[in-house]
Amino acid sequence: MIKVAKHYDAIQGYIPAVPVEVLAKSLGFSPQEMIKADANENPYGASGKVADALVKACYPHLYPDPGAVNLCSKLADFVAAPADQIMVSNGADELILMLIRLFLEPGDTLINLPPTFDMYDLHAKLSAANVLEIPRKADFSIDYAALRKAAMQPECKLVFLTTPNNPDGQLMPKAEIEALLDLPIMIVVDEAYIEFSSNDNFGRENSIISRVPEVQNLIVLRTFSKWAGLAGLRVGYGIFPAWLMPHLWKIKQPYNVNCAAQAAAAACLDDLDYYQDTIQSIIAERERMYKAFSALPNLKVLPSQTNFLLCQLQGHTTEDVCDKLKKEGILIRGYNKPSCPNALRISIMKPEQNDRILQGLEKILKGGTPS
Repeated sequence: MIKVAKHYDAIQGYIPAVPVEVLAKSLGFSPQEMIKADANENPYGASGKVADALVKACYPHLYPDPGAVNLCSKLADFVAAPADQIMVSNGADELILMLIRLFLEPGDTLINLPPTFDMYDLHAKLSAANVLEIPRKADFSIDYAALRKAAMQPECKLVFLTTPNNPDGQLMPKAEIEALLDLPIMIVVDEAYIEFSSNDNFGRENSIISRVPEVQNLIVLRTFSKWAGLAGLRVGYGIFPAWLMPHLWKIKQPYNVNCAAQAAAAACLDDLDYYQDTIQSIIAERERMYKAFSALPNLKVLPSQTNFLLCQLQGHTTEDVCDKLKKEGILIRGYNKPSCPNALRISIMKPEQNDRILQGLEKILKGGTPS
């Protein structure tokens, strides 16, 4: 009997969300009435220049540029890195999988720092690699002593550092990353939310990208899904040491980023004023909601440098709160695992949507009718 590879038997795959149109219908709402605050998407969407670019510059009958040359040129200016050390991908997830394939043979080990982005663990296991978990401390900081000890083991080859981290939203200072660059492993810094870490300049002062051309074991990943409002078009990119680029080109799918996605991402970089305004709006709402959520009973809210807030519950269960909000047409992300028990991750939305979320939480946590 033909079977799949054995290591797949014990893997629980990614569970996709129910499409909002389907869920809305089942709950008696229109899709427009739903508040989707569970995936950290930009509620303001892409700029008008993106729509124009999709009409004018998309040629669906032709294969896209395999090197995304125009987009990489614009990215080089945006992140101040050499264009020939940038690779564009079908979402940052594609690059995560490519890097795991490049650095981990079956039996090698990925160091994982939970709670963090689930795809590191999943892609490693899909590639028949081992995963060594070093849980974060109660305040979500990294156990650096344990990380350093693990990195000295010959089977440990790769670690992902997420800054700001998902799900807690806290920024990892550059000095802490710098202190790890002497480790004999590849260090991948995932900056998916870095643009929300400052009110202007797209978080550049908090990025470690400038060190990539100088360091042999440092990679930085970014995405257009969060700040740029292109989650549905799937555009990510990475900045890599020069020596690694030939190996990445060996395993990259030839036409991994479609022509619509390339045109849209390039248009985003031509309209940075629009995005700076939306980022400032999201940060202002994040601070407002941090104060508002903190005033609710049985809810501890963590400071965040992202477009979401992590709230730790007491006296209520994650499942109960998420279910009650869903019946109000509000979707949030629930966490209930050893590394992040009984918590809610709530994306920052537009002011009127945030008010609905606050009212819903107030009703559940206080009981009765919201004030």
